[in-house]
Amino acid sequence: MPKHNFEFFSSDVKTRAPSITVDRQGRIKLSASFREMIKAKDVPVKMYVGYDKIHDRFALAPPDTELDKAGKRPYTFDKTRGYANAKALLEYFRIPYKDKARRYIYVDRHNGAYVFAHEDEGRAVAN
Repeated sequence: MPKHNFEFFSSDVKTRAPSITVDRQGRIKLSASFREMIKAKDVPVKMYVGYDKIHDRFALAPPDTELDKAGKRPYTFDKTRGYANAKALLEYFRIPYKDKARRYIYVDRHNGAYVFAHEDEGRAVAN
């Protein structure tokens, strides 16, 4: 029997940057690492969701930010998985979601909002 040289890896090591995912069902999901970052693990989260169609970026703003949200209602992300239904937003901005999931990586804060760039751009910004 050949000699093996196994190296084990801990399951509690976080390998992903904080992010959000737009899934094929038209939902936005907050990653576990983002929920930990905002100290919202296992609790529902209310966030205003904005989209920059020129740069393909999302902004998630807590209710207490100073951004202009007049007449808008926040999305509620569930406490167990961090999902919110966003089909209306995705269709309004013509964001493709039915063919594959799209991941957006946290890149910055802007006036209290968390800014997420599309995965390909986010990698470039992070490097």
